[in-house]
Amino acid sequence: MANKLAVLSDIHGNMHALKSVLKDAELAGVNDFVCLGDSIGYYYQGADVLRLIKENCKYSIAGNHEKMLQSIFDNTLSLYQCVSTYGSSYLKAIIEIDYELFMYVKALPDSVLISLNNDKSILAVHSHPVIPDKYVYPDNLKDLDNLSKYADIVLYGHTHYPLVYNSPMGSTVVNPGSVGQPRQPNCKDACWAIIDTITLEVSLQKSSYNLSPLLYEINRFDKDIEPKLSSFFFR
Repeated sequence: MANKLAVLSDIHGNMHALKSVLKDAELAGVNDFVCLGDSIGYYYQGADVLRLIKENCKYSIAGNHEKMLQSIFDNTLSLYQCVSTYGSSYLKAIIEIDYELFMYVKALPDSVLISLNNDKSILAVHSHPVIPDKYVYPDNLKDLDNLSKYADIVLYGHTHYPLVYNSPMGSTVVNPGSVGQPRQPNCKDACWAIIDTITLEVSLQKSSYNLSPLLYEINRFDKDIEPKLSSFFFR
């Protein structure tokens, strides 16, 4: 396995942010990518984001938003409910996602275990290996210690808060933050991470991009809930 692994999560249809990350990852000499899910929802290029993830990510898993998309297609979840909560991104997604791309989403696993050449392993999940949709926040050391027991490095997303936690057991827990919708204060950048798979060093990354086109799209497609969808970038 090549030694620079980029970790992406929670892109949420924000193609503007993803393109910036991919450019910076190339400049950083990244060899492989892992995506921790939630590539869709909230913003408006969900289908295009999924195609780029399919093309670029050696490893990819499903988040809760990919599962919601499946439920909409299976008629077990109301499209109206999703649109009222997350905006019109789901309307665009069901129109723009073709059969081949949907089958890709449907086949995404809940977790991926990556074996390294140095007898170490990386476990990638969206939220938690055992408890679906659990939020593990940076200040909850008990939950972080629980996560750390599953592999030498445990990757998770879901909260949109970046962290690197070195547990007393010698393992490392990493949340790269959100590419498409950061939630930590004073952050408008796309957040991600790089792991050196030889030394196991982890570095959190930020990629800047022009936010104006996304704000324009929010105003155009979701004026009724614009304050909610824009507020994440102005905390």
